[in-house]
Amino acid sequence: MHNVDTNLLMQLLQSLETSDVQGAHSHLPHPFNILEKVRPMLPPREQKFIDLMIKFHEMRVLMDEIQNSGG
Repeated sequence: MHNVDTNLLMQLLQSLETSDVQGAHSHLPHPFNILEKVRPMLPPREQKFIDLMIKFHEMRVLMDEIQNSGG
């Protein structure tokens, strides 16, 4: 059963990867945009992990902007 679930998840990720990124997902780079798309289909714990990963990415982008601003 585990292999079936894994295969279905991989197929879903591949289909999302080839689809156009729009809306709330457009500001996120790959693979964060894919994680954001599959987030609603996952249990709450995994959703929190995705939220944390996205927030960490956003913090890194902001820190890079601050460092590159010459301030």
